[in-house]
Amino acid sequence: MHDLIRISEVFSEHHAEILKRLDAAGAKKLGTEYYLLPGPMPASELSLFVRWQMPIHHSWPCSPEKTEHFLDKACYALEQKCAAAGVLQVMVSPLISGSPHPFFKKLATALRQRLMASLLEKKAKIDPEEQNPQDLTLFCLVGKEGLFASIATPRDCGGFYAGGSKYISHNAAHS
Repeated sequence: MHDLIRISEVFSEHHAEILKRLDAAGAKKLGTEYYLLPGPMPASELSLFVRWQMPIHHSWPCSPEKTEHFLDKACYALEQKCAAAGVLQVMVSPLISGSPHPFFKKLATALRQRLMASLLEKKAKIDPEEQNPQDLTLFCLVGKEGLFASIATPRDCGGFYAGGSKYISHNAAHS
């Protein structure tokens, strides 16, 4: 099984060294901060540089912009794969955060809406602030490289929540 990891752009000039020391030869760069490892990420002190990681349960390397009916096909495949898993939240994001390309933002939004409607239709939809870190979540990342999805808990992924990495409430008191 492959792992998808995110190393912040802050360390961009060190990405090659970090991957080398993680023994991640053959890692494929996706977007600006993401890497698809050929296997699970090894335990290492360098994991400090990895914002989060997740095992990939479904991948579809393709060009979503050029794939006819991509949204319908992606939803169908993910519904078939995830329906029995009991996910309680769906998180979909473009592979390039803050992407200037509106296509992938709109695609991520549409994919999330469709998956929420089909996978969570009978469950109470929860706010990201209320999500238990042990609850299963369907994580999907989509970009020009294709679609990559995982069924995992936010805790297992290193604090990756639907509201962002380690979601911070805007209503919380400032310290």
